[in-house]
Amino acid sequence: MAQMQVRPVATRAEAKAFVRLPAQLGGEAAGWSVPLFLDTRRFFDPGFNGVLREYDVARFLAWRDGRAVGRIAAGWHRAGGAEAIGTFGFLALERDAVVLAALLEAASGWLAARGARWLRGPFSLTINHEVGALVEGFGRPGMVRMPRNPPWLPAMLEGAGLVPEKDVLACTLTVAEERHRARFAPLLAR
Repeated sequence: MAQMQVRPVATRAEAKAFVRLPAQLGGEAAGWSVPLFLDTRRFFDPGFNGVLREYDVARFLAWRDGRAVGRIAAGWHRAGGAEAIGTFGFLALERDAVVLAALLEAASGWLAARGARWLRGPFSLTINHEVGALVEGFGRPGMVRMPRNPPWLPAMLEGAGLVPEKDVLACTLTVAEERHRARFAPLLAR
């Protein structure tokens, strides 16, 4: 098996590889959400994303044979806090526990150097972006700002020593089946 290494994103080419990795892993067909490339690039642009005024962020790529096989981002709120919790998100990887372990080690090492004692994720800095890992509903269409991952990822995260902390629910509405619209028509007319 080829040597695998994880290193921080340091160049434009690596930043591009980070953004495009879910699509290169097979995208929606393989179970990964593939947000607009521009949206992901902007997330890491301090001139566009104001939350980066409060957070330090590091992105890492796992490489094997000259190609990216995994990614992770680590986030640390500069104010710290008594809980000393760092976050990781933007997780996408080949189905390989070794790659996951190496990515988590890179993120947790970076966070520990800043004072983190705990690691929470997948959590992309704030609740306003993707939070958690999809554990059911894999046959449903993806939704904006909701995680999309292959069915094998939650078990692999638990196998890496992470434990579920909270359930995050997505509320959906099938408009064609909506029966209460007539009741709200007078309100909409006003």
